[in-house]
Amino acid sequence: MDVQGTLTTWDAIFDSPLYEYGYQPSIYPTDDEEPRDTYSEYEAATEIFEEDVERGDDLQGIFWESLPFSRERYQETSIQKHCKRFDLELAKRRLRFHTVSIVDACRKKISDMIYLKDITPLSEIGHYYKFKYNNLKVKCSYVHFQLRNLLAATSKNSVYYTYANQVRMWSPQSRTSNIVMDLDNLHFPLHITTMACGLGVCMTGSFDGTYACHRLDAPSDVAVQTGVITLNLASAITNHIDINTNRHGAGQAVVSSNDDCVRIFDLNTMEVNAKYAEPWAVNCTKLSPDKRLLCAVGDAKETLIQNAETGETIYTLQGHDDYSFACDWSPDGKFLCTGNQDLTTRLYDVRHLKQPLHVFATKLGAVRSLHFSPNGEYLAIAEPANYVHLVETRYFTQSQTIDFFGELAGVSFSPEGDGLFLANADDAFGSIIEYQRVANENDLENLLL
Repeated sequence: MDVQGTLTTWDAIFDSPLYEYGYQPSIYPTDDEEPRDTYSEYEAATEIFEEDVERGDDLQGIFWESLPFSRERYQETSIQKHCKRFDLELAKRRLRFHTVSIVDACRKKISDMIYLKDITPLSEIGHYYKFKYNNLKVKCSYVHFQLRNLLAATSKNSVYYTYANQVRMWSPQSRTSNIVMDLDNLHFPLHITTMACGLGVCMTGSFDGTYACHRLDAPSDVAVQTGVITLNLASAITNHIDINTNRHGAGQAVVSSNDDCVRIFDLNTMEVNAKYAEPWAVNCTKLSPDKRLLCAVGDAKETLIQNAETGETIYTLQGHDDYSFACDWSPDGKFLCTGNQDLTTRLYDVRHLKQPLHVFATKLGAVRSLHFSPNGEYLAIAEPANYVHLVETRYFTQSQTIDFFGELAGVSFSPEGDGLFLANADDAFGSIIEYQRVANENDLENLLL
């Protein structure tokens, strides 16, 4: 789709169901503006390199000089458009806008709201990761507007993502993409809602309560293994998968489902070793680094901390005003964070769980995924579109905001932490965007130790 098509189809996009395949909103005019005819003559670059961005080119190949407004103006318009997706009265209650009108609230960046209670201010001066490469021919997608865990980097040269009903692998070194699993070839439809890769395995969940699993080192002629997660078809959606090892070193997949259950699959046999019934639909579950605890979030304001081997609830965290879809533990186990549709991330010191240590606000929308970097130096907070925030975890005073245009399908650090990948599902300007870590003072300190 060209720029004109992207701009002029916004109204249709806005009214369409968010869980269907189709165009994702990226760049669009304000309600009282029309795009110029010259947009149809414009074609974006297909490859953008580090040196292109350093000399001032757009990281998505957008030629802003041909558009009627600046990049900043389109960002502001994007925030306003996404505000319309909320029930504004409900948003007012959630964010406790005591003295600001709803209209004014939507016109302001959420992080600028001085009336927002308990928010930790962050100075957006960080420069932790720099743009490296983008190829607009590499397309990715998602099928459910709340589920955005569809990207996984298992090495700096193996980045797995979804496009339609395929799992594909992008190689940053060779800059090629290959099919890993083609689920359109199965005997029954399987629309991918979530994906995880690790321990040599790729596993996906679906709308209808089934999974697909494939060993990443298997020959191309080896069939994809499929199976059933739940038979409760009324609440069958698989919301999240976390691949890890248990206390005994065995590989497992912790699966969060809409049927109010957490299931732990043995990766060798794909049998369910444990099933924990929760009081609500489970949207994300993460195992602590010491393998003893599970953090479970879902269609509730509270967060459950549970015994990983029994499912017994040990502690209940309070404070969010809406449903949560993301959580993560820091690699050293000192911090736990939860991400919510109330537009905040709450970060806890695990020694003092009664109150959060920090609360971070988003700019545009709900927190859809959370990821600590492998060394715990940064926390990535992913919004549904346009923004990923990197918060430094040494002092929690500074952050880097990575901004782009498009709906986000996933975020992933490479295992060593030097790479950061974003899956942008925009139809016109979407791709796998690659960032590279910038050396800092901590690296020098580690060398001197």
